[in-house]
Amino acid sequence: MPAERTVQDYRSTYNDIHDWLRREKSGKEAEESDIDWDDVVFEVDLLKSQEINLDYILELVFEHNKKTKKKPI
Repeated sequence: MPAERTVQDYRSTYNDIHDWLRREKSGKEAEESDIDWDDVVFEVDLLKSQEINLDYILELVFEHNKKTKKKPI
């Protein structure tokens, strides 16, 4: 049986690798994303100004997602 310190080192290394892989995956997903973040920022600014409501923004996001979501083959 390995010493407790060795087990902790293995766990720490495992967690570091796991976090690194998760960041790599989320970074690639963000690069491949078709979302126009300028539109999102604009909609959020409108929400802050209270010119439109949250339901309207969510409906726009839902409609955009339906149009751009890739359908399985």
